[in-house]
Amino acid sequence: MADAKPLVLVVEDQANHRKILKTFLEAQGWAVELAKDGTEGKEALAKKPALVLTDLKMPGAGGVEVAAEAKRLDPERPVILVTAHGTVGVAIEALRGGADDILQKPVTVEDIELALLRVRERARLRCVERCASIVSLVWFLRIRQRRRPPPPPRPPPPRLALPRWLLAEERPPLFMPPK
Repeated sequence: MADAKPLVLVVEDQANHRKILKTFLEAQGWAVELAKDGTEGKEALAKKPALVLTDLKMPGAGGVEVAAEAKRLDPERPVILVTAHGTVGVAIEALRGGADDILQKPVTVEDIELALLRVRERARLRCVERCASIVSLVWFLRIRQRRRPPPPPRPPPPRLALPRWLLAEERPPLFMPPK
């Protein structure tokens, strides 16, 4: 299972685009799951893909809905949205819906490679951020422990009140001869 390829879900309504994306992503070392529309794509999220690559405008559920569902199931899962309708409003809607990156059609191989690189870099930075948070928490707790004042010294145990003659070097005889 150590050689298992990460799964990418490609949600695209155009069959030729699905085929091209599948060929390219498999060559890059991904396992590919294909969905022909947003509804099928939302169902395929049950397979827990490591990455979702979805078209924006499709029959059934749109790409923003697929992105929102993917983020609801796993907030750390990267989602790349591909659209032929690239306006600022569409970009804002997609980013609010949970997309991590937006690509403008026609998409080139370089565009996809760059988007995958950005996704990997963001994942690496999230990991570094989590590790740094853990390290800083441990550091804080250790410093806090060092700064704690030492507990006050315990008072010595009470001395037993013994008669002086018992503590003396020369003890009087137990039986005193009569005088």
